[in-house]
Amino acid sequence: YSVRNVKRDFANGFLIAEILSRYFDGEIQIHSFTNGVAMAGKQDNWFQLRRLFARFNLEFSEESINEIIHCKTGSAADFLEYLF
Repeated sequence: YSVRNVKRDFANGFLIAEILSRYFDGEIQIHSFTNGVAMAGKQDNWFQLRRLFARFNLEFSEESINEIIHCKTGSAADFLEYLF
């Protein structure tokens, strides 16, 4: 999958799941994530990611996740920087 528009492509959480699947091998079932633009799919993807974050004590605010979902400029980059 190639990134064409960072704000839009990270909004659904699919790319976050792809990245994390490399670091948490076996913890993420990538086939259970949707790579679409519908709000229901975005929310489901982020729900699954939140569960992973909780399991590994990774703290991300709802505000930062909502900013990514709603394509706020810089939010995906800030999230990735914090993650790494």
